Amino acid sequence: MLWNARVIATWLVIADGAPLGVACKERKNIVDEPLREAARLVAGQRWFALATVDANGSPTVSYLPFAFAGAAFGIVASRLAAHTANLTARRPASILIVAEDAEQRDAYARARLTIAVDASAPAPGSVPANAVWSGLEARQGATVRTLRTLPDFTAIVLEPAAGRFVAGFAAAFDFDRAQLAEMLHAQSDGTVISE
Repeated sequence: MLWNARVIATWLVIADGAPLGVACKERKNIVDEPLREAARLVAGQRWFALATVDANGSPTVSYLPFAFAGAAFGIVASRLAAHTANLTARRPASILIVAEDAEQRDAYARARLTIAVDASAPAPGSVPANAVWSGLEARQGATVRTLRTLPDFTAIVLEPAAGRFVAGFAAAFDFDRAQLAEMLHAQSDGTVISE
């Protein structure tokens, strides 16, 4: 059963024992807090796991550096990589971002965000492709300049479709496309989502 953030937030308010109307007014930001926590997790990571499927439905998992590209993630990938063919064929894909071990030693309680994404490969030299390359260079360093000169590397935009943030034990929150786009757009603009 999938729970959305509003259902979970309502349950938390009811479980707190306060009358629903009063508690909702006092805790109006409870739904926003998981999104802020997810944004902090994303901002603190430079890599994510990318899962794709091939034409036969066989899964492939890769570990890639990423940047923010407007309301999406941006990556560059070699056309020689299996995940690139899967993405450019617009097959299902998902990313996973996990908190570092140092933040939470208990593997079962580590914060993690899974996002289903829709992939597109903008034309080389286009504004979206250049935004991905520039964002990656700023975030990942000079190696990206070298990759940009290689003919088999292409920019790919991963737009979020839906996501689930697990903040720890019994703390899962579902986000829709609009919430994830808002979070990524804020990251792309350099906005730090504060407490």
